[in-house]
Amino acid sequence: MRSLFKDRVNFGAASARAGNVIGGGDWSNNRLIPDSVRAAESNTPLAIRQPNSTRPWQHVLDPINGYLMLAKNLTLDSKKFSGAWNFGPTIQNIRSVGEVTKKFLNLLTNGRVGYEIVLDNLSESNLLQLNCDRANSILNWQPKWNIETTLAKTADWYKAFWKGTPAQQVTSLQIREFFGG
Repeated sequence: MRSLFKDRVNFGAASARAGNVIGGGDWSNNRLIPDSVRAAESNTPLAIRQPNSTRPWQHVLDPINGYLMLAKNLTLDSKKFSGAWNFGPTIQNIRSVGEVTKKFLNLLTNGRVGYEIVLDNLSESNLLQLNCDRANSILNWQPKWNIETTLAKTADWYKAFWKGTPAQQVTSLQIREFFGG
């Protein structure tokens, strides 16, 4: 980046990375929350591999808020805000796969659906976390929703969708709630 843009004095560039984002509307395969939703819909236990592995779970709106703050500040002071940025939950909000699965399925199904552990040969890290000190100190960014709120809002999204509320309406409501508008 330095050599490519060395003659562009006011050019700023940043890369931003988020922890494990969750939220309503994710239907991807092989992701914990969408797989949990499918297990709840089919009334079958969710198969998980590494219940003791921890991940930096956060609601998708938290890093989006960080990205917007970064973009705004990058236009104001390209040198100060260029570079790499991490957006993730506080250390107090990092949880294991098993704990997130159990809490989410309880919120989603009132305990009707659980999970089972399956063994496989996939190699995964037991601990994932991000150092967000730069975003915390320079951008004054902090996640707004803790893990309990994140899981509750995510479960609320899917339950509202199941009841027939259009995805755009549920999403817009949560965005307004998150950003206070």
